[in-house]
Amino acid sequence: MPLSPSPSPKPTTQILGVRIDCLAKKDILARAHELFSSDWPHQIVTINSLLILEAQKNPRLKEICTKAALVVPDSSGIEWAAKSLGLPVPCKYPGIDLAYDLCSLAELENRNVFLLGAQPGVAEKAAKRLLTDFPYLTIGGMQDGFFDQRDVPHIAKSISDSNSRLVLVALGMPKQELWIYEHLCTLPPGIYIGVGGSFDIWS
Repeated sequence: MPLSPSPSPKPTTQILGVRIDCLAKKDILARAHELFSSDWPHQIVTINSLLILEAQKNPRLKEICTKAALVVPDSSGIEWAAKSLGLPVPCKYPGIDLAYDLCSLAELENRNVFLLGAQPGVAEKAAKRLLTDFPYLTIGGMQDGFFDQRDVPHIAKSISDSNSRLVLVALGMPKQELWIYEHLCTLPPGIYIGVGGSFDIWS
């Protein structure tokens, strides 16, 4: 059974066999708006040169990018590689900026946000920063990154109980991308995106 209905066609390119979407920032956020209302869980991948190189050793990462709702270029290296190969050049949208803008969108659309990952206490500090910038944002819940496989059902229930439709996963690349993909079928509807060290920066 597929994880979600087939996404609508959108312009893409490939670098070393890894899919990258070629969308303007406004179109990425418009797609996120659609995903907020979906009855399925969806993964957004922010991709840089290191992840593309890692995907050469780990075909699972290529599979993740093929099936993700969005694959957004995170770094200038992606733009440079596309130009060098004569490919369509995607619009760079750093992951921390995308995550921040998704929180802004969540505030506007009254969608709860769940913060998952990082060291104990960091998510709480990041949440305070987000609430300073977005005072009407609802932080549905938080969970640090110190958990194992046995805790996943509890985390999924916490996300579901919190009514969160945006889940920011700070487990580091590529662990966070692999974790989201591995558990997406068992997670409640919403947008799941790996955000690396964003919590540390926001805190």
